[in-house]
Amino acid sequence: MSVNRRKFILNSSLALLASLVPSPLTANVLHQELFLTLTLGQRLKIAADLRKQGKIKRAINKFTRLIKDYPNEIRAYDGLRKSLLQKKI
Repeated sequence: MSVNRRKFILNSSLALLASLVPSPLTANVLHQELFLTLTLGQRLKIAADLRKQGKIKRAINKFTRLIKDYPNEIRAYDGLRKSLLQKKI
């Protein structure tokens, strides 16, 4: 299995292209970091919009994260309650 110049250039260019394509794991981490930099009102709005779009599990995750960060915020508890009621058991 010899590696000639053509194969080396092909493999290195494919590796470069693959590194430029964002993976779902890095996109999820970047999204979570972006969510943490937003204000409380913006974070509540994002979680409520997820609930209204029918993405209940993601909304529940956002609301529980909000409750963890802001335990005295009543709106986060109300949003979590609405999400859990909307969830089909």
